[in-house]
Amino acid sequence: GLRRALTRAAMRGVDVRVIVPGSSDVRVIQWASLYVLRGLSRYGVRIMMWRGPMMHAKTAAIDATWSTIGSYNFDAQSRFSNLEVTVEILDTHVGQELVRNFEQSVANCDPYDQTSWRGLPFWMKALAWLCYRFRRFL
Repeated sequence: GLRRALTRAAMRGVDVRVIVPGSSDVRVIQWASLYVLRGLSRYGVRIMMWRGPMMHAKTAAIDATWSTIGSYNFDAQSRFSNLEVTVEILDTHVGQELVRNFEQSVANCDPYDQTSWRGLPFWMKALAWLCYRFRRFL
């Protein structure tokens, strides 16, 4: 899946950077995300937590050539029951604009890495793991 593709790319030396919301209106998902992000950062994916207001758009740019913009969440609910849309674009102008927007957004983020995970109290790590294990039932 997507997590495996991101970690494999990072392990090959590709600069993989991801901005995720620093807060969520669904607390269980927020806790589960901390566990997932721990795994991604362990393999070299650079995670940044957005400090601004809720960000719903999902965008990606690869080599400023291939881009995607949409509302699709990478979870079972979006895949099977929510009405979501994502558009794929092959255009360097759009890709470059998304990269510029990403670079500007990084200024409003805090890094999340292995040090961040290790700094959490045990009960938070346990709660993150538990929420991750039960995420399919949400």
